[in-house]
Amino acid sequence: MVARWGLVALLGALLVLGGYAWILDRRNGALELQAASDARSITALEASRAQARLAADVAAARAKGAAVMRDQATAGIERIRNLQLEGCADAPIDPDLSRALDGLLWEN
Repeated sequence: MVARWGLVALLGALLVLGGYAWILDRRNGALELQAASDARSITALEASRAQARLAADVAAARAKGAAVMRDQATAGIERIRNLQLEGCADAPIDPDLSRALDGLLWEN
């Protein structure tokens, strides 16, 4: 009789341990899926960060190029304004040209 109850207790313990192992296996599978998802998210974030850095570099290069072009245009406009034409030094500058030059100078 004692052997029978011992056998029932042993089978019950085996069932409980089997159920616990099954639960742990399910949790492990869920954690592996979450880890894979997190790894993909990290990869996507790193790619986004690299793209943002590249965009910032491009924006800085464009701003630098625009500043150079602005400086060159301003210098060219000043050269035109200060242009000394021999024989025409006392002639007035055309008002339309003067307004155009002022507009170009102040837009830059």
